Amino acid sequence: MNPIKRLKEEARAFSAGTRGQGTNLAGLFIGLLIAAIIAVEVFIPVVLESVNSSNASGTTLTILELLPMFAGLLLLIALASPLMRRI
Repeated sequence: MNPIKRLKEEARAFSAGTRGQGTNLAGLFIGLLIAAIIAVEVFIPVVLESVNSSNASGTTLTILELLPMFAGLLLLIALASPLMRRI
């Protein structure tokens, strides 16, 4: 094959995003795992402690108690979305 033609095809494949996807996916998962550790080890305990020490009641307390669950759901969606894009 002509080297110039091969170079053009590789440049086209690179610009189309068909090469190096494994590296991007690994980097994405590393970032998501760091976000998961921060959410589980920092965000959720801090929010729960703040809610327990507050004097909120009624609807406000219910909404505040749901924040950790929403953080967990957001984390699950963030972990699943790269896999769903690859299928």
